[in-house]
Amino acid sequence: MRFLKYAVTQVGCFIVDFVAFAAFLHMSQSPAGSNALAKVLSGLLAFYIHRHYTFADRQEQQGRQAGRYIALWAINIPFTSAMVELINMAIGIPYVAKIGSDGISFCLNYLISKKFIFNSSGK
Repeated sequence: MRFLKYAVTQVGCFIVDFVAFAAFLHMSQSPAGSNALAKVLSGLLAFYIHRHYTFADRQEQQGRQAGRYIALWAINIPFTSAMVELINMAIGIPYVAKIGSDGISFCLNYLISKKFIFNSSGK
């Protein structure tokens, strides 16, 4: 059930992320930079929803969880931005590159969030 909550939340956050990516891409023409900016916006939304709905983990202070989430961002944003850039260089379609990049990181981020950020037991 928790994975389903995660997946539904991530789909909603992906929509926010993708729309922001498209807007930033239109303004800057840089797939990697557009991805990074969009990830910040969607990541703030995702943290709030995952904390209060998906994992409902209120045993720890929000600041501590936010710190671990920022650490995940510090890895995820450069990783997905590099993937967007590399896939885009290979196929020349930044929107498909964005979808591919995010698809690759989806499951990995779930496992990291569940185990290290929200310390969930798997309800």
